[in-house]
Amino acid sequence: MRRFFGIWLGAYRGLPGYTWFLAVVTLINRAGTMVVPFVSIYVSKELGLGVLFAGQAMASFGAGGMVGTLGGGWLTDKLGARKVIYLSLIGSGGVLWSLQYLYQPLPLLAGMFLLGLVGESYRPAVSTALAESCPIEKRMRAFALNRTAINIGMALGPAVGGFLAEFDYAWLFRLDGITCLSAGLLVLFAMREQPETAADEVRSATPVDPSGKPPWRDAAFMGFSAMFVVFACIVFQAFSTYPIYLESVYGLSESGYGLLMTINAVIITLVEMPLTHAVEKKSPLWIIAWGVILFSLGLGILPLGSGFTFAVFSLLIWTTGEMLTAPASMTFVAELAGEKHRGRYMGVFSMTFGAGHMIGPLLGALIYDRWGPDALWLGIAGLGVVLGLAFPRLKRFGKTEPAARPAAFS
Repeated sequence: MRRFFGIWLGAYRGLPGYTWFLAVVTLINRAGTMVVPFVSIYVSKELGLGVLFAGQAMASFGAGGMVGTLGGGWLTDKLGARKVIYLSLIGSGGVLWSLQYLYQPLPLLAGMFLLGLVGESYRPAVSTALAESCPIEKRMRAFALNRTAINIGMALGPAVGGFLAEFDYAWLFRLDGITCLSAGLLVLFAMREQPETAADEVRSATPVDPSGKPPWRDAAFMGFSAMFVVFACIVFQAFSTYPIYLESVYGLSESGYGLLMTINAVIITLVEMPLTHAVEKKSPLWIIAWGVILFSLGLGILPLGSGFTFAVFSLLIWTTGEMLTAPASMTFVAELAGEKHRGRYMGVFSMTFGAGHMIGPLLGALIYDRWGPDALWLGIAGLGVVLGLAFPRLKRFGKTEPAARPAAFS
């Protein structure tokens, strides 16, 4: 136990102060994530607008998010990451506070679209800021630290939100808005000069071509993004067909699914940083390959067992894949992008998750309903293996690795 604690603590050493600052901002922001997880219940039951409209509200949020990630990436390149971060946070706080006063369908849809538009512009901006906050050899851990903050915050926010929803839904909008405003003001006033200073230091220490090229002219990146849309479709089964399968086949209730998600968050919080530290000198493409394969196989073995114990075993496999894939993919995109277009690269990459969020649940439900759940899970296993093996072949499209990195995961 003492040895693990030493390894765990060592994984956090050496990261710059601004990287930690961004993680704190993300933690505050995510700890206030209360509205989006409860929108469907709020719209359908509290406002009495029905399940169909609840789906439309979430689709409106997703559409706004896709536009927001692209626009946020473009603005990051034009205005700088720090400005987009605090504008997104402060703007989100205002939109969230306003949503409590919207009761009619059209204003609600517009409000949800605006929330996605403003709120999701945070993603490419903070990803760019993280890439600029530390040297290339520490970037993967920087992204892993930010994910740790996200998971801690997400473990707190929805739990508090559930209690507030039972008391008064209006307080979900108020408290979520307050946390966004607090995080935005922290960025605005607490660290005025540090982002530029940190970025200058990284530029001087990182051998990356500052000119680069826009993402739509980068064959390797566009191929990577298209493949990641497919992987995102697999990932979002964990929030759509996966809980349905656990209830109908494994006999797990909503609380059982919730417990599995808690286990997932705890594992990521405890293990992702040491795991990332252990593999950070390896090729990101090979780390992504292993991660995609493990995530897909973790879901693919579901028909081979049943019950809570096997569900945990399956979760351990796909959570390991998640921990490998997420920081490595962000690192790969940051390294592939030149300084001039990094925000736009991050914006396009963030949009792959929005596309997966929209396509994955619909396609997964169609396969689940028409051909049965076993076909879905076994198909995911096969597709994931093929997809994982395809990622390293992106090197054929041109330079996808900086000279300092090894060419293989060995």
